[in-house]
Amino acid sequence: RHVLFAVAFSIIISLWISDLFFRRLGAPLRMLKDANMQIARGNLGFRIAEPGAAVSELAELSGSFNRMAAKLQELDRTKYEFFSEVSHQIKNPLAALKEGLDLLSSAPRELSGQSREKAIAACSIASRRLEVMIQNLMQHASIERGFKDFKMEYANLADVIQSAMAQLRPLADKRGIQFCFTPKGELDGRISSEGMTHVIENLIMNAIRYGQEKTEVSIEASRIASEKKPPQLVLRVSNLAKVLPTCKPERLFERFYRANTLEQPSGLGLGLYIVKSIVEAHRGTVFAFVNSEEKRFSVRVEIPISEAAV
Repeated sequence: RHVLFAVAFSIIISLWISDLFFRRLGAPLRMLKDANMQIARGNLGFRIAEPGAAVSELAELSGSFNRMAAKLQELDRTKYEFFSEVSHQIKNPLAALKEGLDLLSSAPRELSGQSREKAIAACSIASRRLEVMIQNLMQHASIERGFKDFKMEYANLADVIQSAMAQLRPLADKRGIQFCFTPKGELDGRISSEGMTHVIENLIMNAIRYGQEKTEVSIEASRIASEKKPPQLVLRVSNLAKVLPTCKPERLFERFYRANTLEQPSGLGLGLYIVKSIVEAHRGTVFAFVNSEEKRFSVRVEIPISEAAV
């Protein structure tokens, strides 16, 4: 009787283990294998069904797999939208550049001096837009590879700002926008002239693109110091916006973020992301501010001089 009881108990245990392995372990593992094959084939919309009676660890693994697949699908969609937007944005200045060059080369003697100047200005604006766009793409690729280091050198922030303003003045003149640059105090320090040029150009470009026509872009630069903080260079760029962003200001610095087509009718969603990355490489901080009453949008950059030299 004891032997029969032991045999029966052993059979029950064996059946339970078999059920555990084949139904609660084997089936979910086969589902995970099939799901991996689907993802590998490019079917990023595939999801694992609820495993039901599977052990809790496998159920959690299935949930993690579905979240990973959803993230991959979102990244794939973002990549597609990004390349579509790049193609569209590059096409516009190229068309303007081609039109201006065709006009200058087809009938140079028939053009008046004023028409020739307008054609040259249009070519200059289009080429500058292309240059800034390509610089942003190159900066983004460099940042993604982890190359965020910049050559630090002793420079004057006011000189960097003046150079950026000169480069972007044709774009501002086209929209009737004036620059108002207010330097305050000594603006010398160890900074990356190349990096800060990208920062200032992107901030001014955004202020021109999304600002109201025939208004003013205000650019302020100062040096502040306190007992609690090291000396800092502070840059503030503000404009009278056509449409104020309705999202949280910090979201504007996210990569590829564009609130909507009304607020951001053009652009790749990289300008402020690159600004944030370069400022953080200087051990600095960047903030965005919205003044609803005055309809002004501002970006403030703070760079600690002593930390930037490290």
